[in-house]
Amino acid sequence: MRDRYAHFFLSWEWLSGWLTMIYEPWSVLAYSPAGSHDPVAFLPLKFTLDYGDDKRLECELCMAGNSMADYTGLLCLPGYEQEAIKAFAQYILEQLKWSVFSLGNVLQSDPRVALLLRLFPGCDYGLTQIQTRNVGEETNHDIIPYTILTDTWDDYLRDRTSSNTRQKIRRFLRKVDASDELRIAETDADNLDIHLEILLDFWKSRWGEEKGEDCSAIMDYTREIIIHCFQHDCLHFPVLWQGDRPLGAIANFVDNQRKIILFFITGRDRAVKTPPPGLVLHAYAIRYAIQHGFKVYDFLRGNEEYKYSFGAQERHLKHIRVKPNHPRPCSLDARVVAWAFKLAVEQQQANRLEAAKQGYRQILATQPDLPPVYNNLGYIYQQQGQWEKAMTCYSKALELLPDCTEAKINRDNARRRLAGYTTGSTDSTTDIGVPMNRQAQSAKGISNARSSSCASSSKNSQGAGSYSVSVTTSADGTSHAQQAIFTPGATSSRASASASSQPVQATATASAPVEETSSPEAT
Repeated sequence: MRDRYAHFFLSWEWLSGWLTMIYEPWSVLAYSPAGSHDPVAFLPLKFTLDYGDDKRLECELCMAGNSMADYTGLLCLPGYEQEAIKAFAQYILEQLKWSVFSLGNVLQSDPRVALLLRLFPGCDYGLTQIQTRNVGEETNHDIIPYTILTDTWDDYLRDRTSSNTRQKIRRFLRKVDASDELRIAETDADNLDIHLEILLDFWKSRWGEEKGEDCSAIMDYTREIIIHCFQHDCLHFPVLWQGDRPLGAIANFVDNQRKIILFFITGRDRAVKTPPPGLVLHAYAIRYAIQHGFKVYDFLRGNEEYKYSFGAQERHLKHIRVKPNHPRPCSLDARVVAWAFKLAVEQQQANRLEAAKQGYRQILATQPDLPPVYNNLGYIYQQQGQWEKAMTCYSKALELLPDCTEAKINRDNARRRLAGYTTGSTDSTTDIGVPMNRQAQSAKGISNARSSSCASSSKNSQGAGSYSVSVTTSADGTSHAQQAIFTPGATSSRASASASSQPVQATATASAPVEETSSPEAT
């Protein structure tokens, strides 16, 4: 028996691509009944991290598919829902550390979401349903139009479309089918790159200005997931041409198991009115779906009017936010430590010292054995003139890593400054910091970093791999004290806390979910 609420965005074909693309740490909880090693339920999750209004780092637990997946949720074999969801809730409450748990893009029709939420005690947690529609926005992205397909193309046109739409579809498809100039080309390995650039160029011309600074990232993610789905035989990607001129393109996901085509992205030459590229490509894709035995054409999120001309009906999404009624401990989940370090360093470099200080404290409350964090926290105290606290932090860094040159020099500076206060000296040369003249280095763990940099790693509470803080020192040869802090590895912001594409399995007690998790390394 299959999970009736399963969907493409919970399939291995899709998740195996998406999870390797995102920078957020992710985990897949897998539940096996007592006495069995075979999982019967899965719940993909991920963490996001940012500073809140109170200058504390807030860790949000989300559904792993956000923000690319139009649906999220869990997988569970029928008959195991009660025990599996109870185990998932227990694990989330007892083993994961989060400030907010967001269940975004879950189907209203899935009763297991309500079952999960009932396990968060009302006296301890508040539940809020979030509205995602912006004020003044016409499109409601919580509505999913979809069309139930018929056995034949003629039956579909007769039963699902109006006479006007039916005439248009027939006329324009016949024109394309009979034309020597108009043609629809399927995507293969030889033309994939060309078709991708055509599609993305069309999309950018329509949405680039509106998406603003997010446009490049959206295009990068779109390119990667399309290539991944093509490689895993779950993509249908036709392009409409007039001679050598592309008129439009549409990329659809293909759920081969459940026999569903899912409309992902389209782009067209907006100067072309006849034939209308959007109408032609959707009609062509629906005809293709019927001819190949598919049962549903899913338009995915957004109730744009044109979708209903193809015979669409609706399903609905909801978004629930779970938040503790009382503040949770300030420690973070171990999976976000490297990311937290990066954010705290950014705050420190921007001279937002209180936020940086709070971030470092939260990291140390999670993993108290990270020399770079003690060093950087000590430098904040130094900047604030709290030399004794700075000395304590530098000493702790050296206790953990005796040959950490940066902490040694910072400690000596602090010691001389404290001695200067005692003797009445105010010689400014005691402020000299670390000469940052070594090559940038990235540490995957303390064992290979001791000789040259101040880094540390430790196992998380489930034994699911090591977490490390990468270190970069400046190669400019300067010796200003404000450079005497450790920064994450010199990588792009997208990769600085990237999730490993190779999940490792954590230990779990009987009847508890097993966790497959990524390791957030700053590589």
